[in-house]
Amino acid sequence: MLQRDDAIVHEDRRITIRQLALSISIKKGRVIHIIPDFGYSKVCAEWVPRSPAVGQKTERKAISSEFLARLKLRERPSYPGLL
Repeated sequence: MLQRDDAIVHEDRRITIRQLALSISIKKGRVIHIIPDFGYSKVCAEWVPRSPAVGQKTERKAISSEFLARLKLRERPSYPGLL
């Protein structure tokens, strides 16, 4: 699967294996074999990356660090409904 094929999946995460096979002109069985190798899995009729993006990891780390710092200072977090 090339970058353009990855772009097709990224653009429309609800694309089916059959539609993807037709758009890139390869057999359906080959698409089934290739998709997991590029880090996608089918979840509730939508292709999702297996691991979070770098930005998501950075944001998660920043929020976790803030919570940890506030817990050490025994402050209440500024996020309503959490903790």
